[in-house]
Amino acid sequence: MSSQTTQRFVILAMIITLTLSVWSGYLYSQTYRVSQDSNLKLAEMEQALREVDALASEAASKLDAANKVFSEANRRLEETDRVLKETESLLHEIRNQGIVNITSVTIDQKPQIYYFAGEALLTARLGIKVSSPSRYTVYYESSIVDISESTLNLSGRTYPLPEVARTTNAQTDPETPVWNETPKALGTDIPQVALWVGLRGLAFQRHGVLLLNPKEDVTVGVSLKIQVTQAHTNLIMHQEVVRLVFEIRASGQSSLRLVK
Repeated sequence: MSSQTTQRFVILAMIITLTLSVWSGYLYSQTYRVSQDSNLKLAEMEQALREVDALASEAASKLDAANKVFSEANRRLEETDRVLKETESLLHEIRNQGIVNITSVTIDQKPQIYYFAGEALLTARLGIKVSSPSRYTVYYESSIVDISESTLNLSGRTYPLPEVARTTNAQTDPETPVWNETPKALGTDIPQVALWVGLRGLAFQRHGVLLLNPKEDVTVGVSLKIQVTQAHTNLIMHQEVVRLVFEIRASGQSSLRLVK
């Protein structure tokens, strides 16, 4: 090989070496720049992730607080609903405490002669059932007959009841009528009471009718105004009119019937 050829190979090798050196430097610089950019972006991403984590933690904290507020609101709503139901039940019970109903009136004993203050009374006993929707005992006055609104009809004429007849207060003892008992409070815990109605012998005698030994058959109509008043108040809880017909026979037999 000639010296010129050798020289050309040397020059070519130097050119290639220099070129490779330049490219290596360029590639290294590019790689370094990319690496730095990647590191920067990675740092930015890490910062963004930290911020996202912080926001997520804050959101979770606020959600937890919101859940606590919601739970407390639900608890208070349930408490309010319970109080409202209790109040409604109490109001319903208060209304029921003002209700007493007479559910039935029956004739428990046919007319018999009793005496009061020396006067014969042709007397019959009524059974009166009372009730209330209240869960508790409701108290009412035993004086359940409104005498001022009650009347008696004899031979087509109407008389005020006290003029020709007597009534007892409602009694829990059904055995014997008590004509002059002071009114007292009775309760619905005793579901049935007795009421006695007696025709006054002397008063009828003044009108020409003998109750003990009638000369002819006599029919007497009695209209009783029943009025149930709440104990210790003026609240009228129940009103109705009970119509009775006494049939007094000349044979000495007497009977009583209810008229609807």
